[in-house]
Amino acid sequence: MTATYPDRLSELKARLQAATQEPWAYEPSADGTEVYGLQIGGSCLAFDEDFPLGDIHLIANAPDDLRWAVQEIDYLRLYMRVLGDFAFTLDALRCALENPAAGHVERRRRAFEAAREELLAMPNWRPGECHSGCRSYATHELVTEVDGSVEREPVCEECGAMWLTARRSAIEAGCQPAARLRLEALTKSSRETKEMDR
Repeated sequence: MTATYPDRLSELKARLQAATQEPWAYEPSADGTEVYGLQIGGSCLAFDEDFPLGDIHLIANAPDDLRWAVQEIDYLRLYMRVLGDFAFTLDALRCALENPAAGHVERRRRAFEAAREELLAMPNWRPGECHSGCRSYATHELVTEVDGSVEREPVCEECGAMWLTARRSAIEAGCQPAARLRLEALTKSSRETKEMDR
């Protein structure tokens, strides 16, 4: 069999692109207690009553789950490339510092700084995730009020509590300007709005 795509990920992306783009919807029974089928575009895929509910949910959520997984793979591949470039330039700078030659150290330092900037520019979260980089869902907002301006940072409860304590300690120690800090739970509707805005 001749390969049409250069790799499995490209093949998966093409299949997702060719599939119905509208969200799939459950077709409930009259009393709403069972799933009879899935509404996919203008068609309905019916299930018999013995079809396991877990499998129905797996099938119904497959397009969104696969799109998320493809985006995650793309992100991780990019992150690994950027991290690899950074590691290479760091090692090259170390070698140049150990064996200095005219212009060599400066050239390696410039390459290192460029790779460092690229690494620092990489986001460490995705829409709907905690901005601390733990990759959990954002369930709260760390709210910081300073001089009439309000900054809201989406976080999970654990990271939010940790950052709240750390920032209050920094303010008390005089390391950060005075601010009003609080941790607010995100409602489901505000979470959905934030994800749509991104």
